Amino acid sequence: RRWRSGEAPPRAPAAGDLGGPTFTSGDGAPIATKQVGGGGKGAGKVPELRPSKFGVGTQKESNVDKVEGGDKASPAQRQALNLSVERLEELGIGGLDEQFRAIFRRAFASRAAPPSVAAKLGLKHARGILLHGPPGTGKTLIARQIGKLLGGKAPKVINGPEILDKFVGESEQKIRKLFADAERDYARYGENSNLHIIIFDEIDAICRQRGSSNSSTSAMQDTIVNQLLTKIDGVSSLNNVLLIGITNRKELLDTALLRPGRLEVDVEVGLPDAAGREQILQIHTRGMREAGFVDEQTVDISRVADATKNFSGAELEGVCRSAASFALDRMLNPDRSDIKTHGVHAGGLGLPDEEDIVVSGQDFERAVGEVTPHHGAQRSQLDALRPFGMLPRGADFEALRAAAASFVGQVASGRAARVCLLLEGERGVGKSALAASLAAEADIPLVTVATPDSIASQASNSGEGVAQALSALFDTAARSKGAVVLLDDLERLGQFSPG
Repeated sequence: RRWRSGEAPPRAPAAGDLGGPTFTSGDGAPIATKQVGGGGKGAGKVPELRPSKFGVGTQKESNVDKVEGGDKASPAQRQALNLSVERLEELGIGGLDEQFRAIFRRAFASRAAPPSVAAKLGLKHARGILLHGPPGTGKTLIARQIGKLLGGKAPKVINGPEILDKFVGESEQKIRKLFADAERDYARYGENSNLHIIIFDEIDAICRQRGSSNSSTSAMQDTIVNQLLTKIDGVSSLNNVLLIGITNRKELLDTALLRPGRLEVDVEVGLPDAAGREQILQIHTRGMREAGFVDEQTVDISRVADATKNFSGAELEGVCRSAASFALDRMLNPDRSDIKTHGVHAGGLGLPDEEDIVVSGQDFERAVGEVTPHHGAQRSQLDALRPFGMLPRGADFEALRAAAASFVGQVASGRAARVCLLLEGERGVGKSALAASLAAEADIPLVTVATPDSIASQASNSGEGVAQALSALFDTAARSKGAVVLLDDLERLGQFSPG
């Protein structure tokens, strides 16, 4: 209530008393109090905020009572972040350690530090992250598990096309509703409010470059982009919102969305390297290994990782499922006479005993051959270029091979961003076989084999189409952590001329 001159002002509540949270120093001494929701009926104790301990602000739902309006009065607490490999593997995340550390350094360091420290360093909270890269590499997994790592509220996950609506203004209304909870939270708690994470999967479906078309659909999408930009970085922008956009078509996004203050944290999620593939395989075989289904004498996960170059995380999961299916098929085969493995159940197809299920190394070998990687060349394509391997050719040839391997090794080790190597000679002397051997032996995630015929088949034999196909080929390679592009019969590309 208002108080008049001459009256004693209302007494501020004691630290920890009803009416507000207690801010404490590192030794637990109260340093400030703040009124939340009034001190009358319905107010209650709230969790303490310890700004001296680094962590990310999250709301704690325990030990709170109702306040006026029925909402919970619960300010943010700061929790320590655990980004160890073991913690990431618990969440089913493998091969993405580098990306997670980049995200938390760019997007959460300012939130983890005490506000006074962040202010002195001139840090401002990042409001957006863009995750982009080839399909199946773990972009959506990263976004979904961020909330679990923070221990706060579950993020809101929206597929981009779900925002689109046939009625005028409804798409913009859906955007506003996504931010409504964060706005109420910020109005109640200010900078102490809980962090709200909003994930847009396939964000390219709604945030394409404005003005790219004169159609009515393009005009509607332009207004959606305008509404989203207003919410992220407008006059009433919020510090308790983190927007995560996911796409495998970054080039389609409106450029205004990518500037600092919006989706400023740009993280590329490419194909995993050998160590990353081994982490992913360990995660997806953990259950069968703990159950004792894996033949440890014949299954070598590191060898499987070496044999799955060009495989994404989703495809590696498919390899594990395929290997398990081969083991089950062997036990359920109705042609077997072993009564332990099949009997009269289900019309003669018996269910195996658990102790009889064994996933062998041969099952994984067959699974690797069955699952086709979407990116780059399959092992069979490289083997087709060297059907007899590399036969001894003498000292001069071995010196040439060693020199060429050193060039490829510069890319694998990161010493050079781009290396071009031309192998020339008479037909049939082994140029393609040598190139395939170099690519297969290199510790580089992505290997692509392209011939004039394969490129022309994607481009309807037109010169302009061939140019676009080549551009897409090298764009994909550039997005990978490392790539080898093998162009066989290079001189034949000269027969295609644009226009």
